[in-house]
Amino acid sequence: MNAEPLVSVIIPVRGRAQALRRALRSTLAQTLDDFEAIVVDDASDEPLAPVCAALGDDRIRVLRLDANRGPAGARNVGLEAARGRIVAFLDSDDEWDPHKLALQAAILNAPNGPDAHVCAVRQTGPDGTRIRPSRALREGERVATFLYVENEFAQASGMAMRAEAARRAGFDETLRQYEDHLFLIRAEALGARITICPTPLATQHVDPRPDRLGLRDDAARARAFLRAAEGLLTRRERLGFALRCLGGALAAEDPAGARRLALRALAGLEGEAPGGGPLGGAALKLLMRAGAGERAYAGLRAAARIMRRSPSPTGSPRVRSRSSGP
Repeated sequence: MNAEPLVSVIIPVRGRAQALRRALRSTLAQTLDDFEAIVVDDASDEPLAPVCAALGDDRIRVLRLDANRGPAGARNVGLEAARGRIVAFLDSDDEWDPHKLALQAAILNAPNGPDAHVCAVRQTGPDGTRIRPSRALREGERVATFLYVENEFAQASGMAMRAEAARRAGFDETLRQYEDHLFLIRAEALGARITICPTPLATQHVDPRPDRLGLRDDAARARAFLRAAEGLLTRRERLGFALRCLGGALAAEDPAGARRLALRALAGLEGEAPGGGPLGGAALKLLMRAGAGERAYAGLRAAARIMRRSPSPTGSPRVRSRSSGP
């Protein structure tokens, strides 16, 4: 095993031995072989070291945690232990195309190359396969705008980053969802140059397993993200996250609260772009998910305009503070 590999692959895992075997086999099948694979066993009920040892490759290292720290904590442990100049993350239930590491290492090592490269993933599940994101991150476009205003996509199994930039950003261990998004947003805020491309080099297996943290939006986890991202998001990015992530959870848990969120968004977006732009569309979609029928669209849009334009008791326009949360 190379004491200073080019790439350190970090795989957080809790249980899921069968899926871990698949992930590791896809790692060992990489055309770039100058790597180490760090499996961080996040206090699984059954130790996973025997699963890894059975593959018979000394490039695999296993770090077992005594207490569960979640995906963010497990990745941070992997970052601390990584010896490579580049780190790449692989979720234990995903897998890579054979040339994934070679292509991303070439991009990061190119003259004036970026600090991080994120490839697209194929999401496969009962409803078929889709490739996300649909386009590249544009020059000068912020990662959070790409994700939450434009409703695009980035996921940990597509990420490769220079190790020093990854350690500076780190993963927020208060989060059990959206921690990979905040990792990218933090890295960008700290000066990392990030590219996101629509070429799929990884496969994300989407299944209804109940312990899959990213399977559905969760209101408590979404609010935790908004707290952790305080000061890192613009008003539109924060609103986009609230509509697309927090709103999705509220539509199931508190439909009236989801409708209020959507109406406030429409009121705040009125006049910014035709129909409020992509966020206006997200607000209207949320209204539908929260039980506002198609006939209610026009009335709800009109109500939002009235909420924004009607005078307050003091005679000043009724405008919601931009600094207030969703």
